Amino acid sequence: MVFVWKELNKISFSIRARAIKYKMAQAKQSEQTYFTHQGKKYPFKYESGGRRGGKRLLIWDSSEERAEISREIAESVEKRTIKPPINTDSSRLSVFSTASDAAQAEALRKQHAIKEFLKAKDAKLEVKKFIKSYNERFPETELTQRKLYHWIALYKENGLDALIDHRGLHTKHSKIKEYNLDVMINKLIMSSTSKIKVSQLSKMLHIRLADQGYINFYEYISEGKQYISRQAIHEYLRAWKRANPLAASYIEKGEDKTISYMMHARWSVERINELWEMDESPLDMMVLDENGKHVRAKLFNVIDVHSSRTVMTIAREGDSYAAMRLIIKAIEKFGKPIEIKGDNGKNFLSAHVQGALANMGINYEATPAYQGWSKPFAERVFKKIQHSLVESLPGYIEHNVGERTDIEASVSLRAKKLSQTGSVT
Repeated sequence: MVFVWKELNKISFSIRARAIKYKMAQAKQSEQTYFTHQGKKYPFKYESGGRRGGKRLLIWDSSEERAEISREIAESVEKRTIKPPINTDSSRLSVFSTASDAAQAEALRKQHAIKEFLKAKDAKLEVKKFIKSYNERFPETELTQRKLYHWIALYKENGLDALIDHRGLHTKHSKIKEYNLDVMINKLIMSSTSKIKVSQLSKMLHIRLADQGYINFYEYISEGKQYISRQAIHEYLRAWKRANPLAASYIEKGEDKTISYMMHARWSVERINELWEMDESPLDMMVLDENGKHVRAKLFNVIDVHSSRTVMTIAREGDSYAAMRLIIKAIEKFGKPIEIKGDNGKNFLSAHVQGALANMGINYEATPAYQGWSKPFAERVFKKIQHSLVESLPGYIEHNVGERTDIEASVSLRAKKLSQTGSVT
């Protein structure tokens, strides 16, 4: 138990003892040996010898005793100041001295942040304010409170050596490079089609190792012994994809989607109705026509590039009349555009549509076939509709044949027969 001992200098406080304890607890958390009350600093110190083996809390107030305590505070601050340990073993070089130039520069950057923080701490600057100020001056450090405290703990323990980043220094060399298989695996990756399979790469690499006499192919086939783990191949493949994003996208997605993913849509459109994009696509759902028959309708879309306003219509057939109805509907809502960009399908390039646009003084630009990136805003609208709204509707039939089979498999044979004949025999 802590006893507040005020009788040393007959100090009378206009504050309760409980509040004094709270202030001193805050001071201890901040590693201070004084607390502040009414703008005045009161040094304090714990001494053994209290009642029943407890401790006494001594609080000084006179100038002489304050000077004595100030010296003690200075000594405690000096002890608290972080000093890197000195390596007395001259036969062993420090980790810092053997590290790379980049690692040394990073460690010195961390040390600088620590020293700046200690100065700010002595000036009573809040941690959050210091971090904000430091990041404004040295943005490359990307300092956070968690990083700072972690660096301080390391620096107290072992100085600059502890600030060296050891991650990756003791990583074992991959067996792919150990057996000089990196050239071969790169060729296998580049020759892949549609999808790069780790299992196929593993099999081909083990065949190569067997040809070179490094492994027993019988053990690999019969016992399934992996001389090069699939995890190692997977990590190599992941690193290769990071280093070659364009090639990886071309292999797995094809030319069209690679260009679409890599290109950014940045048209220099300055005002509304300067440029529209128009396109049509079959809906990924079945709808009922006017006769109650299930059909897969076409979705037509026009979007103003500048404002992103969109008009859509659904038609049973994707013909020129449906395209013309969409254009008239959009003009009624938005006004007449200067130019419309669409694909080179016969529904848009028909004499019916082109003649009407020419009479209205609207220029039409036909984009090349199989180049969806030429009209990215219209394509994006289709993606939003097909992958959000349509998926929640009852007539949804999935986006491709593979996904469609999953839906069909989820419907029982009895339900299928009922939907076809109305009765089960």
